[in-house]
Amino acid sequence: MKKSRKNRIFLILFSLLIVTAITLLVVFALQNKGTPIGGGNVNTDVTNPNEPNVRFDDGTDKKNIYKDNNQVIDNARFTYEDVNVAAEEPITPSKGDVNILVVPVEFKSSFSLFESIPLIEFEHNIPFKNHTYLDAIETTFNSANNPYWESVKTYYEKSSFKNLNFNFAVTDVYTPTLSARDFIEKEDGGTSALGSQDLLLEIFNNTLNGNGLTLDGKAIDLFDSRYDSNSDGNIDGIWMIYNCDDQSFVSNKQNGTPFWAYTTNLYAISSPDSEDETSSEDETEVIKVRYANCAISFMFDDSSDGYDAHTIIHETGHMLGLDDYYSYDNNFGNYGYLGGVDMMDLNVGDHDTFSKFALGWIKPTVIYQKETTITLKPSSSSGEALIIPSSYFNDSAFGEYLILEYKTPEGLNELDYNVRYNNDYPKTYGNGLAIYHVDARLALHEFKGQYYTVTKYLSKDETSIPQRSGSDSNYSSYLVATSNTPSYNGIDSNQTLIELVSKSRTLYSQDNNISHEATTTQDLYQEGDSLNSYQLDRFFPNGYFYNGTDISNLSIYVESMDASGITLTIKR
Repeated sequence: MKKSRKNRIFLILFSLLIVTAITLLVVFALQNKGTPIGGGNVNTDVTNPNEPNVRFDDGTDKKNIYKDNNQVIDNARFTYEDVNVAAEEPITPSKGDVNILVVPVEFKSSFSLFESIPLIEFEHNIPFKNHTYLDAIETTFNSANNPYWESVKTYYEKSSFKNLNFNFAVTDVYTPTLSARDFIEKEDGGTSALGSQDLLLEIFNNTLNGNGLTLDGKAIDLFDSRYDSNSDGNIDGIWMIYNCDDQSFVSNKQNGTPFWAYTTNLYAISSPDSEDETSSEDETEVIKVRYANCAISFMFDDSSDGYDAHTIIHETGHMLGLDDYYSYDNNFGNYGYLGGVDMMDLNVGDHDTFSKFALGWIKPTVIYQKETTITLKPSSSSGEALIIPSSYFNDSAFGEYLILEYKTPEGLNELDYNVRYNNDYPKTYGNGLAIYHVDARLALHEFKGQYYTVTKYLSKDETSIPQRSGSDSNYSSYLVATSNTPSYNGIDSNQTLIELVSKSRTLYSQDNNISHEATTTQDLYQEGDSLNSYQLDRFFPNGYFYNGTDISNLSIYVESMDASGITLTIKR
């Protein structure tokens, strides 16, 4: 970007503010029963009521393909990064060395929470500890030895099997001209991101004027290539942590859930100042960045020292492109299609193997044989997973299939297996086979103003994702068509992005008001258990995948299971 001091950055409203697939992504809190605080997505485009969505054929013959041997996927054909880059949306890269700025934002008040002095007993009931809030932020994001659990850095290093190395640079404290009251009013009770958008605009404009963010007293160039590791022209990501340590205030719906945790995109335009006669129209360009923000109180959810990274890890998952796996439509219970047990569901444990596959971290084995016996090692330590494909499988996570993994209470799952996070959230699983049904097929979304229409699936034979086409207000992009929020599904509200195919029950049904917390014994498959017609009839009532592939003859039997692995016999 050309950094003339006379350049100014302005917010682009309405047409580019938030897109459907990557809108305000809100962390779910169990202490608030029903829909997530903040009301779900903000400024969300919706399907056009005057142009009903049509379920288009995906171009396959709907028949299973059998081969003599299993096929090991060497590399995922597409990742969430590829999807977002093709759609010209900002994305935090999921592989390599990625530099993220963490900005402590201190709204003006009668006291300073980010001062480099020991904490004292404030009215917000934070217990005295001999460290500072800035130390807590550094430990939570970066520490190799977080005394509570994992830092964000070590969590993603382990979950990605060292494919992703985050470097979080905690900047000097930033004090905005925007007041806390104005910020809260602009957030509009959690239904708008305009408070955080205005705050980021101020930071960007101050950067151009030479008085923006600093690190150890030195000015930060936000447009330096070190903050764009994938060279897509966008900053890899920014975190903002607000100086509000009172969780009861943050969680209070009457207050409009101020300083709540969410992830979204900033779209702005940089253009020359009208007073700068030397500037030209050629300097005008669009600025895009994915960012997350929350109150510092979230770091104290389960740690009196402020080292709790659960919420921040979840929101960082959104920065990488992952969706929420709970349902925003759930008004009668706390649990969704995964029963709450996943980092992208209710903030506990490790990421599931679909998420890791979609981020390019693992290489599942695809089962094409009519019958085979195979052993899986624990997924959290090995990254092993099995895929049983529908006829729409394109050597990527963005198809329809079953994905199987061996869950164990170790590694990133260990803490949340032994204690309930925040004294309320579900525990992660003990030993057992998890079977997920995934439908992450990409479909063409045609945006017209605030509405969109889904017109066709991407052909499974495509080796790349077509680039976004059209103008700012009327354009087309290939995006994931399904969601675990039924009202957000672009194809059919009865289809889900990812659902646990439970051993004994349906975990979630919007129509039947069913919402269960997942457990090891009821929902995972143990030695001697099998998936057969009993489960298939419940989760695939017509005997078919969503795309029409016959699944009625599938059976999966657990031959044996111990700490080292689980052995399965699969027949079709």
